[in-house]
Amino acid sequence: MSKITANIFSEFEKSLLKNMQELEIMKSQKEYVLKNINIPFRKWLYSGATENNKGKNPFAILNEDLNANALVVPKLHVNLNKMQNTFTSKYNLYEISKNNHPLVDDCTKLLKTLSKRIPCSKTNTLLGQTKATLLEDMFFEDAEYLDYITNLCNSIGLTERHNKKTSRYDSIKISEAGKEFLKLNKADKFAVLQTAAINMASNDLKNALAAKAEMLGVLLARNGEKTKSNIKLDFFSPERLKKLLATKNTNLEEYYDEVFNGLGINRKKYVDYFNKNADKVGSYENALEDEKLFLSIYIMDIQNMFDTYFVVPFSYYFMSFVPTYSANFNCQSTIMEMLLAKENKRMCEHLSYSVPIALTATSIANIN
Repeated sequence: MSKITANIFSEFEKSLLKNMQELEIMKSQKEYVLKNINIPFRKWLYSGATENNKGKNPFAILNEDLNANALVVPKLHVNLNKMQNTFTSKYNLYEISKNNHPLVDDCTKLLKTLSKRIPCSKTNTLLGQTKATLLEDMFFEDAEYLDYITNLCNSIGLTERHNKKTSRYDSIKISEAGKEFLKLNKADKFAVLQTAAINMASNDLKNALAAKAEMLGVLLARNGEKTKSNIKLDFFSPERLKKLLATKNTNLEEYYDEVFNGLGINRKKYVDYFNKNADKVGSYENALEDEKLFLSIYIMDIQNMFDTYFVVPFSYYFMSFVPTYSANFNCQSTIMEMLLAKENKRMCEHLSYSVPIALTATSIANIN
């Protein structure tokens, strides 16, 4: 790694530690941020303005040509010192393509590990030492990522579950379809997983919006508004998401307006209110006192679901496109949003994600 590149990553570490210190957050909160370091790292990678390369984010510096056959992607390895609430890190750069993709390699490792039954939760989260061992061997050493690929494999039957009535936990194992999948070449594996990911994103977005519908209706009523009685979710269909992936440059602002107009909500009004009152967002209690702000947070949370279920998987995991976010990386805001989401997961579980306003496809996308 060149000295210039090493300095870029050093900027991220210094900024994160400095801002945690300035915010004077509690030890448990600091540990939570460091344990979930992939959230600020991902935001910084795509929207951080580096000191010596004004206007360019780290990903753009590493990849001057998005049409190249391979992309340069950093792998972050973190050693967390819980006693001192600090960390040391190591970065390696990798070239990836459809024929040599870490997500394919990680799904292969996962399925081979599942040659025997492994304990899992009702939501396919692996448990115990198996999960800890796998995490150390994944490209993204992040629990959310491992949960994602576990559910991705399960969604197309590459794994099979065994429900235990006499236990709190179920178990999971590779299926016959999973064994056949392992025989495919890497490019074909990538195609199978990409198609599965589109369908899973569609289902996740529809289910997440449905889960928030009742509370959204209550909050809108308190502010003198209401949602439409009949809502179609065509904007979350696999066909629509596939079209977004197949487009070289996508303006997401128009897409968001379509989504919220379909819900009967004036998106811009609440986004503007949220931005004007951002100083209150660091406290759940302050937000609760302002009903319009609370509704704005909830609407932002719905908007950020798109980042959670579609943009992050296809940019950070698949690297099929590069997102442009509405603002440059702000370390303090990111930390506060992470802690607010932790404090009230039901209301603000997606707040630690961001609002992408555009997508630029890479050579890895190319959906037929």
